[in-house]
Amino acid sequence: MVQPSVLDSFFQKTEGLARGIGFFARFLFSHPESTQGLRFYKEPEAMPSLDEFQRRVTSLLQLHALKDDLGRLVTHPVGLDAGAQKAWICFHDEVEEFIGGDREYSTIKDVASKAAENAARLACCLHVFTKYGGPFGDIEHSTMDSACSLMRWYLDEAVRFGRKSEMTEDLRNAELLEGWLVEKHKEAIRQKRETLITVNTIRQKGPNALRGGKRIDDALSLLQDHGRLRVTQSPGSKTRFVTVAPPVIIEWS
Repeated sequence: MVQPSVLDSFFQKTEGLARGIGFFARFLFSHPESTQGLRFYKEPEAMPSLDEFQRRVTSLLQLHALKDDLGRLVTHPVGLDAGAQKAWICFHDEVEEFIGGDREYSTIKDVASKAAENAARLACCLHVFTKYGGPFGDIEHSTMDSACSLMRWYLDEAVRFGRKSEMTEDLRNAELLEGWLVEKHKEAIRQKRETLITVNTIRQKGPNALRGGKRIDDALSLLQDHGRLRVTQSPGSKTRFVTVAPPVIIEWS
């Protein structure tokens, strides 16, 4: 696990090299949005699936590695049944189609080019995780389907992360401020308060990374230019209010 700021900094400074040597394509990235400010206390719930997962991991870690008379690891090649092979080929061709032109994966060609290969690896992991200790057999259609679905999620994460890493500092500041404004809007709705927020409040209580200098004003201007919010001022008053556009609220839901 790497802190988002460290990963962002790495790719901003070395993205050309990192992409060139295949670094980006060799990992399955996830870059979830922060839930800070929304992690309200809830009574712990029973998690039988997690308990079963932990038991299975423990049993696998306790197994002894099989070796031959020369001390070499004994491996167990795993194949695909006919259904799994067909599902894998469909996924391979689906991703290949989305790489071309300006389609979904055109900005992450390096990652997408290895997607089918990684889906096969994921299918093998899922298969062995459930079958180890008994007859291996071939990977089944349902297992390959699950692996391909998981790989689609990782591809979407790669697209989102790649888009974020390509942002200019101004765009990143604007997105940070927009997220903060949306959360304040939702908080006001929950507490049945006025949803308007003043520019001065943003300067005093907004994201720490934007305080000082012109970053908040620049971010507000950029968001207003793109119709993401509106800054208004009452006649005879110097106080400016910020209203986030309703479609933007929905986007962040």
